[in-house]
Amino acid sequence: EVFTIKNFLNKSECDELVNLIKSDMTKSSVSIANHAEGYIDDSVRTSSTCNLVRQKSSVVKNVDERILECIGVHSSRAEAIQGQHYDETQEFKQHTDTFAPNSEEYRLHCENSGGQRTWTFMIYLNETEEGGETRFNLLKDADNEELLFKPELGMAVVWNNLNKDGSPNRFSLHQGCPVKKGSKTILTKWFRERKI
Repeated sequence: EVFTIKNFLNKSECDELVNLIKSDMTKSSVSIANHAEGYIDDSVRTSSTCNLVRQKSSVVKNVDERILECIGVHSSRAEAIQGQHYDETQEFKQHTDTFAPNSEEYRLHCENSGGQRTWTFMIYLNETEEGGETRFNLLKDADNEELLFKPELGMAVVWNNLNKDGSPNRFSLHQGCPVKKGSKTILTKWFRERKI
């Protein structure tokens, strides 16, 4: 299940969030089955990340509350809201947002802290001149073309990460394509199976 919500945020909200993210970024890390602690891997992910909870901003609080209301999941099952920024050539290669079952990664991130990620709620905060699309690698659109979302200011893309039986949904495999011209800034919030 993949949903889009156009104009979830307006331009002034997006602009303020972009400025907040750019003011407090660190290199994005990754986590894999046998290397659970976040680490830098430029062969997979080259973006920067901002923990927006550190920003004592009314717009962050307001957007966070609107996401919770929209998705209908209690805040106790929600991870902290984050921002990611991609300059030209930067990308995040194909991945899922779940943690590998029966792994070091699962034990660290899931066993005692909310279980698997159930939903991802992502919002584009700007538009690129070229590139930076979000591609769902195993899904097709209604015209049997690859399912691909071009960054559109204020648009949310929301998808489920688990099957009905609680196993990771392989169809949630996606990537942040390389930015070819301009830059891309997004906001992301993940949800879990139970209280974190």
